[in-house]
Amino acid sequence: MTALSRPTRERVRALFSTRDAREAERLLAEGCAQNLPSMQDATPVGLERLRFAAIRLSSGHLGRLREVIQLAQTDWRDLLMCAGFGDDAQAHERWKPRPLDETLLDGWVRGIRPEGVAFLPKARVRVTGGAGRGKHGAVMSLLALEPEPRYLVGLPQDGRVEALQAWLQPEA
Repeated sequence: MTALSRPTRERVRALFSTRDAREAERLLAEGCAQNLPSMQDATPVGLERLRFAAIRLSSGHLGRLREVIQLAQTDWRDLLMCAGFGDDAQAHERWKPRPLDETLLDGWVRGIRPEGVAFLPKARVRVTGGAGRGKHGAVMSLLALEPEPRYLVGLPQDGRVEALQAWLQPEA
């Protein structure tokens, strides 16, 4: 177990609910620590890049955090690439979490797009990736802003699917 740095704890608290923050900190301290390949001598500050990547990819969800920690334990370089921290050793230091709070979500429902969000509620879209690939539907909800906007899309005959913004194209 390796303690968390202050910046790591700040990012956990920015994306995770108060209820889940303590568990997220425990998961990072135990699973994304000196037990990672080639990280036996890493300090809390030395682990920040990996831990920030895990926090970012989790979107503030404990289940996702567990998944990305498993990825780090297999090959933490994949974790860095997925989070956008693989090609720039300082990218994680510039990253500021964007939590999706109630105020932001209420604004989105009223038609106010947060920075980087392409679709509003009820937008007609075609899904080009993931489980709904090739299907058409409508945006039902904004689920997360990190690491990129993620939506719940209603599909007429197939129910719903979660889709990253990069997997959606507006319908004409």
